[in-house]
Order: sequence, then C-alpha cells, then structure tokens
Amino acid sequence: MKYLLMIIFLLFLLAFHTACSESVPQLIPPPADTNKEFYQNTDQEYAVELDDNPLAVTQKTEDEAATDIIFDNDSLPEGFSYIKTLNPHIKVDLRYAGADNFTGCVVDGYYENQAAILRDAAAVALSSAQEYLEKEGLGLKIHDAYRPQKASDFFVKWAENDDENMKEAFYPHLDKKTLHSSGYIAKKSAHSRGATVDLTLIYFPSGEELDMGGIIDLLDEVSWHDSNLITYEQSQNRNKLRTVMLQFGFTPYAKEWWHYTYNKEKYSLEYFDFDVK
Repeated sequence: MKYLLMIIFLLFLLAFHTACSESVPQLIPPPADTNKEFYQNTDQEYAVELDDNPLAVTQKTEDEAATDIIFDNDSLPEGFSYIKTLNPHIKVDLRYAGADNFTGCVVDGYYENQAAILRDAAAVALSSAQEYLEKEGLGLKIHDAYRPQKASDFFVKWAENDDENMKEAFYPHLDKKTLHSSGYIAKKSAHSRGATVDLTLIYFPSGEELDMGGIIDLLDEVSWHDSNLITYEQSQNRNKLRTVMLQFGFTPYAKEWWHYTYNKEKYSLEYFDFDVK
C-alpha cells in the first residue's frame, strides 16, 4: 500500500510538470538576417522593432551628425552659399575652427568647422566636381573656403609674435616672420572674396584621404606642385586633384597643392568679414 501511494504521487507530479511546460511560451531566437526580435509560441507571433527600444544605443556617422547642423543660405550675404546645402557628400573640416593649424589656435572669425562657404557659382562648380569624382570612387574634403578678413589680419599679427609652437609641423624650414614675403600669408586673400578653397582628395565614401605628400598648410617646398621631394604616387594624386579642379573652372596656386581659386566669374575686389558659423 505504501509503495502504491508513492507511485500515484510520482505520476501526479509528472502530469503536473507536463501541463505547466505546455503552458509556457517557447521563445525562438531571432533570425540572423533581420533587425527585429521575434517571439513566437503556439498562440501568437509578434515582433519588437529595435528602433522602438528606448535602451537601444545608436551612433551617428560623420555625415549624419553633420546633417544635424542647419545651414540657412538666407543668413549669408547675397551671392554666398553653404557648400553642404549643394552637396552634403563633400567632406568638411575647417582647420581654422580648431587648433590643428599653423597658428596652433582657433582663428578669429571661425565658429563652426562644418560651415564651408563659397560664392554661389564656385560652390556649384565644386559640387559638380564632387559628382564627377564619385563615379571613380573619390571625393573632396574641404579644409578652408570663404575666410573672413579678420582671419587674415589674425595671421599677419601672429606672424609678428614669437610663438613657434607649430613650427616643426607646419613651417620647419622657414622663419615665421618671412611667411608673408614667401607668399604663404597675405594681408588680403581671395579666400575673403569667397572665390578660393583649400581641399584634398578622399576615397568615397570611406573618407580616407589620399596621400598627397604632405599635410594641408605645410608651408614648405614639399608642398609646391612641381616639388621633386615627393613620390610618384603622391605626384599622381596631386595631378588628379589639379586636373579635376581645372576641368571645373579652378586655378591652382603653385606653392600650395591644396589651394584653388574659381576663375569663371568676375568677382569684385570686395573682401568680406562676416563670421564662419
């Protein structure tokens, strides 16, 4: 009798466990090729969008972050445009809005490193150059465009002081007080007329810069277009940039491989001084 009761009790436990197991939903792992989480059982199927998860963490790309900045051409003087409004694919990193430049500090008049500005016609031509390059897996990256006159004044004053913290990186073979007479610093720059841009080539869409044989604003003979201090590959990369820029109406500056001035529009000799922001 004792053993019979134990057997009945064990059978009861087994039946109870089976009933409970059948009532618990069986979760199925989400497919590897979906961006949704699927939970299924015999009674229902439903999906939870990951984007709806308040705990989900996403990181914006550089281009997506740049689109958060609203560029309003109506805020600019007539005849000027933000380059990003014409072609958001053009990369922008204005060196003078930060300390990574030959002065080692933020330059007067620069408040936003994405706010590259040019005259309308120059901006349209640059956008066309970008579209052309993209067919070859290349693109443009701008390091300076329109430059306020106050920035040129800043450079002239800087060249007269004794601060040489950036000498090794940007002008290793020159006395900074000779940068003006050497043709690297100007009291009046075509940048301030919105006609000139400093730029380089990148692989598109990765953004990796091509090897040009020296950084932008390296004030040295190695930066000259016809320099014999660079490799064949570096020379070819410079020639590629020059060929495309010439094709779309820009003229190079012999001492700076990155410096181009738009030449298909008659610009006044007015030098503007509104801020870059």
